[in-house]
Amino acid sequence: MGLGDTARKIQKVGDIVEDLYSKLTDLREQVAEMRDTIEDTHDRVGGLEDELAEQRAVLEAIAEANGIELPTEAEEGTDVPATEGATAESTDGDSAAGSGGSDSGPEETPGIE
Repeated sequence: MGLGDTARKIQKVGDIVEDLYSKLTDLREQVAEMRDTIEDTHDRVGGLEDELAEQRAVLEAIAEANGIELPTEAEEGTDVPATEGATAESTDGDSAAGSGGSDSGPEETPGIE
């Protein structure tokens, strides 16, 4: 009876080892796939950064040719929408032209001639 119990225990340990080996093999495959995915992503990001730099250079050249000042990279990090600057300018112009103290609101703005 002692040998039977020992054989069962050894079999149980063997089954656990096989299960762990199988899991370890699966884990190695997952790590290899993840490494490939990371390398692919790194390559794609590098390509996108290069493409973005080229597009930025073209945009800067077009802006310079047309006398347009582009925001600097530090200004791009702000949360101010691009249309807010235009709105502020038109508001300043409207308040100077319509400084008669009218409380009519934004619906009745003077027409552009």
